[in-house]
Amino acid sequence: ALEALTGVNYARVYFNYNNDSVILLPGNVEVQPRTAYIVIHGNSDKIAQVYCEYMNAPTQNAPGATTTAHSAEYVTQSGQIIPIYYDTATEQKIYVKVMLAKGADASSQVSNQIKRDLILASAQWKLGEKITSLATDTPFVSINYTEVAYTLVSVDGLVWTNQIEVGCNVMPRVTDDSITIQVSGV
Repeated sequence: ALEALTGVNYARVYFNYNNDSVILLPGNVEVQPRTAYIVIHGNSDKIAQVYCEYMNAPTQNAPGATTTAHSAEYVTQSGQIIPIYYDTATEQKIYVKVMLAKGADASSQVSNQIKRDLILASAQWKLGEKITSLATDTPFVSINYTEVAYTLVSVDGLVWTNQIEVGCNVMPRVTDDSITIQVSGV
């Protein structure tokens, strides 16, 4: 329901069902017992109202959150004021290395198309999603303009792997300058 709000691109609500122990989410966010942790990518002035229409559990900000921490008030019909705490997601640049098969077309036109396809595919990624080579390979499964051998991902552009995990309050993003294209075996 939160994602249906104008101005909200993505939303996640994590709820700790435990009565006496915290849960630890990716990115080291501790959620207190019987508490909800809300992450919003975007903004709306109706977040508290919509949350309270569906849930009545207390909410929290991430421990230590400062610039991303927000709160809004919901006023019940009886006049009770309920504070609703939520965090806005930060964006994290994800680096992708696209390895083309030996002899594949690596012209600037092809490189630009690879970047467009990958950026478009990354727009479907969700908050806190693990980014794998499978996710970055997907746009190239049935292309006919070149042959992609495999892809690798990185959080810093230096250490490459098949999978990276971002925090639960992070929106992974690929940009033109975070994509490297190389030909295998060259």
